Formats: sequence, C-alpha cells, structure tokens
Amino acid sequence: MDHDADGCQVTPKCANCHGPHHADDEGCYARPKKVGDTFHKLSKSQKIHARQLGADDYRRQNLESMIQSSNSPPAQNHALATTDSGEEADTEMANTTPAVAGDATTEPPQAEIMPLAEKLERRDAADDIPDAWEPTVSPAKEIPFAKTISTKEIEKAVLHTGNTTPGSDGITTKMLRAAWPHIARPLTTLYNACLQLGHHPSVFKTAEVVIIPKPNKRNLSDVSTWRPISLLSCLSKGLERVIARRMAYAAIKYGILHPNQAGALPKRSAVDIVVSLIYDIEKALAAGKVATLVTEDVMGAFDAILRNRMILRLRQQGWPGFLVRWIASFLLDRLASVRFQDTTTPSARLRCGLPQGSPISPILYILITAAIYFLSGAAQRYGYADDTAMLFIGDSLEDTARQANEAIAAMESWGRGEAIHFDPNKTEIMHFSRRTADHSQSPVIYHGDKEIRASTSMRWLGIWLDKKLTFNHHINEWTQKARKVINHLRVMNNTVRGMAATAARRAVWAVAMPILFHGLDAWLPGLDTGNSRLKRNHISKTNLAKIQRVLNLACRMVLPMWKTTPLEFLWKEAGIPPASVLLRHIQERVAVRYATLDKAHPISKRLRQSQREIELNEKPLIAERMALRHSRLLRTAYRTAKIERPRLIPQRFSGNIQVEGATERQTKENAVAEFEHWLASRPAGYVVFSDGSKTNADTAGCGFAVFHHRQLLDWGSGQLGRREVFDAEIHGALAGLKAAMQRNSLCLFPRIPKDWGQAPVSNLSQMVPWRGFAVFHHRQLLDWGSGQLGRREVFDAEIHGALAGLKAAMQRNSLCEPITVCMDNTSVIDCIGTTAADSSQACFREFQRIGDKHPYLISVKWSPGHTGIFGNELADQLAKHGATLPTNEHLPSVSYRKRQMKMQIKIDHRAWWASIERTEYLKLGLGAELKQLPELSLPRRLLGYLLTTRSQHGDFAEYHERFHPGQATLECPCGRQKSPTHLFYCRKIPGHLRVRLDPDPETAIGKFLGRSYKVYVRIADFYYSKINKRT
Repeated sequence: MDHDADGCQVTPKCANCHGPHHADDEGCYARPKKVGDTFHKLSKSQKIHARQLGADDYRRQNLESMIQSSNSPPAQNHALATTDSGEEADTEMANTTPAVAGDATTEPPQAEIMPLAEKLERRDAADDIPDAWEPTVSPAKEIPFAKTISTKEIEKAVLHTGNTTPGSDGITTKMLRAAWPHIARPLTTLYNACLQLGHHPSVFKTAEVVIIPKPNKRNLSDVSTWRPISLLSCLSKGLERVIARRMAYAAIKYGILHPNQAGALPKRSAVDIVVSLIYDIEKALAAGKVATLVTEDVMGAFDAILRNRMILRLRQQGWPGFLVRWIASFLLDRLASVRFQDTTTPSARLRCGLPQGSPISPILYILITAAIYFLSGAAQRYGYADDTAMLFIGDSLEDTARQANEAIAAMESWGRGEAIHFDPNKTEIMHFSRRTADHSQSPVIYHGDKEIRASTSMRWLGIWLDKKLTFNHHINEWTQKARKVINHLRVMNNTVRGMAATAARRAVWAVAMPILFHGLDAWLPGLDTGNSRLKRNHISKTNLAKIQRVLNLACRMVLPMWKTTPLEFLWKEAGIPPASVLLRHIQERVAVRYATLDKAHPISKRLRQSQREIELNEKPLIAERMALRHSRLLRTAYRTAKIERPRLIPQRFSGNIQVEGATERQTKENAVAEFEHWLASRPAGYVVFSDGSKTNADTAGCGFAVFHHRQLLDWGSGQLGRREVFDAEIHGALAGLKAAMQRNSLCLFPRIPKDWGQAPVSNLSQMVPWRGFAVFHHRQLLDWGSGQLGRREVFDAEIHGALAGLKAAMQRNSLCEPITVCMDNTSVIDCIGTTAADSSQACFREFQRIGDKHPYLISVKWSPGHTGIFGNELADQLAKHGATLPTNEHLPSVSYRKRQMKMQIKIDHRAWWASIERTEYLKLGLGAELKQLPELSLPRRLLGYLLTTRSQHGDFAEYHERFHPGQATLECPCGRQKSPTHLFYCRKIPGHLRVRLDPDPETAIGKFLGRSYKVYVRIADFYYSKINKRT
C-alpha cells in the first residue's frame, strides 16, 4: 500500500515476535541468533508464547498511538463505584490505556476517568423504604452477640491480615505493627465504643477506588473490561473484620442462613456448594428422575443493596439493636473518589450499596439475600455470594421446565417487592438426564421475555457442568490453563540456566497444581477400575492422560534433564508422582476433610442423610453398594473411617488461662535450667505434670501427676484408643487439673526428696498403681495416674493427660490456690491459649471452660521433655503405662486419621516406585519421596550433571549411539569413551578431586551418585568446566 512511511502513525510490527518494533531490531528475543557458524532459533512452543506476548504489546501500543492522535471530546458525567471482588485486592497499576465510552475516545489524563466513572454509576435509593425502625418485628430468636472486643482479637484483626493495601489515609499494616505497643489500648477503647454506641466514625467511611484491567480481557478500550477496586482504611477494616467474623459464626450457629449458602462463611467454599449440587443431581438420576438446573445472577449485586431494607432485614433476623445501629451508621453517608494512574476525582457521596472491598460487606450481602433460598418452588436452592441456582427434579424434562418457569416468575415477583432484580442476560440452564430419548430434547425456559436454551456445557462457580456429568469440558479447560502457566515458567529454564529447581517445584505446587485440579472434589468420580458398565465410577483414561501430560510438562520445567529421559525418572526426581497416584492422594485428603466438617455443613448433612437412609433400608449392604455406585461424594467420603467430628467454634481470644507464649520460650538447654530454678523457688499452689505416649500397637495413653508442697497428692493414667500424643497430652492435662481442683489441700502424703527434680524414675513402675495420676503441690507429689487412649496420636494423648491432671488438681484445690500445668508439647500449649484444635476438640474446650470459670487461677508452662525433670518423667511413665491398659473402643481422633492418611500416601507412593523396574536406580539406593529432595537446591547446571548421570540420558557415548548416531563426539579429551561413570576414572581429573572407590567401584559410585552426591557434583563441576567443556 502506497503511503508516506515517515508520516505513518501505525506502529511497526515484528515478523519474529509480532511485537511493536521492526523485525531487524537486535533487542527482539525471538529473532534467530547466530553463534559461531550456527543459527539458534526458538522452539515451536517458545515461539508461540513469544508471539502471544508480542501481539499483546503491539495491540496496546498501537491503540495508544491511535488515541493520542484522536481529538474526541471527553465525557462530562462523574460517577462512583467500588469493587465487586473480595476484601483484599492488588492495586498494582498496569500499563493502561484510555477508555472509550460509546463511540467517543477520551483524552488523558483527567478525561480517562470520566467514561469509567459513567459506566460504574450507582443506582439510586428510590426503591428503599422510608424508615427501617418503624415496622414492628418479631424475630424467631434473639441472636447473642458480645458487646466487648478484647485487645487480642483486635490485634489479630488489624495486624495479622497479610499485605493489605491502605486506604486514602496511607496508614499501612506495617506502620500499625510498629506502633502497636502505643496504640493497642486506645484502639481497643475506640473499637468497643463504636460497637456499643452503634457508631462508625466518618473518617472510616471514605474509600478510594482504583481501576485495574480485568484478567483475560483483550479490548482494553471497552469500559467493562476494567475492574474498580475500593481501598479502605486499615483501621476501619480491623473493626469490620472483627464484627464480620462474629456475624458469620452466629449466622451458622443460629440457623439464620440456608445450609446451601456459602461465601464469607468459615469452612464453606464455592466447590462445596457444587459438590452438594452434584450429589443431589446424581441422587435424582439414580432414582430414575431427570433434573434441570437454573443459575441466576443478582443485578448490581453489592451496589444494589439499599440501606433501610438492610436494617429491616437484620432486625427481622434477630440481630441485637446495638449491632444493627452500628451497621446503619456504617452504611450512612459514605464517600468515594476514583483514582486512575496519577489522577483522582473529588470525593462524592454514595446513595446506596455496600462498600465492596470491606470485610463485612460479603456477610451483610448474604444475610440480606438469605430469604431467596427459603422460597418454595425448587427442590433445592444454592448460593455463593451473588450467584444463585435452583434445582428442579421431575419425571420428565417438560415437567422440570414447567417448574423452572413458575419458580423464575415467582422469584421475579418476590424480587420486585424486595428491590432485588435478576439479570436475564446472565441466566443459564442445564438439563440432566440418563435417558437416551432426552438427549435430543431441550425444553425452553423463559426469564421474563428472554428465551433461554440449554447449551452443551455450563460454567457455575468455576465448575463446567454437562448433561451427563462427564466433566470432560471442565478437565479440558483447566488442563489448558495449567499448561499455559507452566509454559510461562518453562521459557525461563533450560538444562543449564534458569531458576533453581527448588523454586520451580514450589511454583508448580503453589500455582499450577491448584489450577490443574480445580474443583477436583466435585468432578473426580474415583480411581477404581470398574467394569464397562460402571464407567462413570472411575476417571476415564482419556482425561487421566490429559492430566498426566500436564504433569510431565511440569516435571520437565522443574528438572534440567534431557527430553528423552524416561517419565518415571522425571516423576521420581521432581517429587511429583504420576496422575493416578496423585489423584488418589488428593482424594484421601478430601475424604479426611469431609470427616472433619461441622454438622451444619451442607456436605455433612448429605452424608448423614445418606447414612440414615442406608440404615433404614431392609437390605443395608445392598443399599450402601448402590449408593456408592451412583454418588461421587459418597465414594470419596467412604475412603476414610469415622472419626470424632469437631464442632464449628468461634475463635478464642480469652486470657483467663495464662499460657507461656512461643516468643517467651527459650532454647531447650536454657529452658531446663530456668524450669529447675522455678521448681526450686517453691511455686505457690499446685503443680500438675502431664504427658502423652504412644505404643507400637498404635494406641495412645495419657498420664499426669499432681504435686502440692513437694507432696504427691494424686496421679492418673488412661488409654485413649486411636489417638495421637497431641490428644493424649490435653486429656492428661485436663484430668490432672480436675484432680488438683477437687483435692483437699490438707491431705498429707509422703514427701518427695529434696532433689526430686533430678530423681531417677527407673522404679516408677513399683510406685505407680494400675490406676492413678500425679499432682504436685509445693514440690510434693499429691496424686498420679495413667490410662490408655486407644487409636489416638501423641498430640491427643498430651491434651488428655493435661486435662486429667487439671481435674485432679482442681479436686484438691478447695482453697483456690493457683495451679500450674506443666507439659512438654508446645503445640498443645499453643492450642490451649488460642482456638481449640479440631483433634480432641472437646477436651480442649473443657480445659478452657475450667480456666474461664476460675480466671487467672490456672497457668500452663512448658516443661522440656526427657531432660530428667522428675514430674515430667513421672507423667511420661504413667502415660506409657496408660497406653497399655484395656479400654473401650473409641472413635479415632482427627490427628490420628491424618497421620494414617499420610502414612498410607507414603506406602502407596513407595509401592508405585517399587513396581517400576529400573536397574539404573537400584544401585543408588534411592527411594521415591514426595518431599523436596535436597539435591534440588543445587545450581541448575550442577543439578543437570547429577541427574543426567543418574538417568544415563546425557552426553555419553552409549546415549549418542542410540539417539544421535554419528552426530556427537563419543570420546573424552583423555581418549576414553564418555560414560556416566567415566568421571571417576578420567586421567585428567586432578588428584585432590579423586576418590577411593571402596569397598568396590559399583557400591562406591552408587553412594556418590546417591545420598553422597556432593562428591560427584564437585568432580563434575571441574570436569565440565575445565576438561570436557560444553559449548
């Protein structure tokens, strides 16, 4: 095309990378480069990736040049909005372009904000009710809500929030952390006054809205491709976070929300809602029914929430008046300004809506929309934030379509009365049926005047659904996304240069794996090799192969190994098992998680309902087999046995029990000396020692001893069954505490020798009865005991022992003397001082309740274990004795089941590696490990030398004759043929690097290529840099 090249306004385009520069530009990274007599070009995958990046750069720069030459007038209207994302947001501004409103392109800098603000204009409050306090309400229950906030709770909400972006005041979390000793008390006073008076300071109501481009949006000239992010004061978000956490817990505990609602709720995710949905669909299909799913989106979402309607809804739900008043103040007279690059608009008042970006906005939103999920007309309703779905079950698709049309019309009618509107353009439907005749049918559903037809696949909450629930499209989509991420990382690495293998492996597990296995809880049917009639009960070979190819690509990105290296070596060295093994590991973890969900969780409810139906069936075994055949959820949940199911509990911030914090602990050697000095000072009150232990029979036991004035008052032990030492510790501590509280302080027992802190314990078995525990008071052994805990872990045994000792001390403590519980497990100590762990949760809670009943009477101290401290050694012997006692069958604890799961995962992985016959690795003595291997921390070049030698796929004569005959040099400069073991015999290796091959060459070389790899790496570094240099 003929035109003046000098005056051309179009950006040049490179033929190599498609970037905004000429093809002969020396800075082009895709340009072929000549090194010596050969040209080096990018591989096909690298070229595709480079051209994608270059095309994005070209499109952006070309658009900028066109906008700069345009004289379009700017828009005039201002508008304000906040984000529709969560609480935190990354505000890093990208290289942005001006936006286009309609057909007009704006000019920088001030005019760039105008079309964005116009697009983000809020709706007004015309649909709001005039007065939220006038209507009389009669809530079903009054929700208890504490008026006071402790300093510990405020500290966690303000300081322990990660890297949160500050608001317009510029105060960061790092600043607050530095000033915390000076502001903790006044901030506590401020937060408590705000909550109790129902007032939110006006300085906290100002938001600064920044604009960033949405991901995967190419046309940045469209205003809808930009996302507004609202930045609020960190001080304000601290108060909001405290109240939001409390409201989320109370909403679940008191049944304010529907069980199928999630979003801003503890232990409830979007995938959990999809899992519940799929279970209901599969159950309907197994019963010979058909199902129709309708998903809708609330129009405007957070921006459409009206203040007075919000207040009225909270009053109807039973929230206390002071909390409702604070929320009313929080929503009143909010201000916001829009910032784009270096330009900021003046602040303007917001008429309605929740401030998106606030920690409390998500829970307020699901509370005001909770009524949606209690409407009739659908078999089930599901919701996550502003995404809602309805499931209809019937005998035919026409029947479910009729139900859907009626329910949509009813919900639209309800929405008009509540000023909540649904967007017809975002409504989607999907029919589910296993009948062959229904595959060609797709009844139409109407949302207002819009006709909606079912597509072949539909995405809801990140999961792609299809008519037969094969999830083929879902696996295709997410494997492609994971592949793109890995390719981005792969272009930075080769066999010589690039990021360290440790960093690459962390990137794979942290970034690529969550993408690859997104929603696995919902779509994985199982890994059992069922027959052809049960194909839906196990993942297909095609989908498994797709996942495996991505994992292979990840392994090649992590390791500097040659492309012909067998896949088994890649999996072993990278610590990334094959897809079939990895999927089984993930499924085991998901099964354990299901077993620990609280009773109000939608998945937990469905599992209990299924169990009741099976038990009530006339043939329970057949009913169980059929249920497992038709349900993904049940097949996953049944992979683990029952355990003690923990409850959903609020976070604990009470200081009634004085606990030795982690920052107060010294090294073990110094702690022993300090502890003995403390004992020698004759501490006041009772001293309870507790411990937990575990036997080879996989049972845990707890023991404790109560001392008072150097006199042994009481002791005890017990068996806890299938638990861990963690559980036994708290059980022993609780029993000892109770004994100390209940014992009479005037009871006299034989005094312990003066040097009791160093007393031998070899004859403890003679002094300890079959039942008992031990309590000290003023260095006097008062009580003692032990017991068996069954299938528990040491963690469980620790807390059981602590609880037993506490009970013993409390029984003796008629004068309310102080009680110090000493234990050697710091994990148990930390859990006593904070929120109770899931494992042995009831025991932790009972221990804490005793402490709350007697504030500041009980303290917990770390007693270093196995250091000769008499009380600790006595409790340890009692715990070991207790672990051998007979006991009734106990449900295993959470920590026990998790340890069993981890052990089974290791056993399965090692069994897989043992099934692979690779003689190259047998003599190295290396097993398969799921953890990161230490050699991966080597520089990439040196790691490549080691791995190519192990696999024998590298610069060796035998390898070149096999894969590149006649194309490579086969001899070392010393004259001998290159081989994996040649470095140990090469005549050019200097004497100080040579090693003796004792007791025989094969054994010695296997050692140096195995765990003693540093010797080989030192030789290989010299050999390949000085003798056999690589070009």
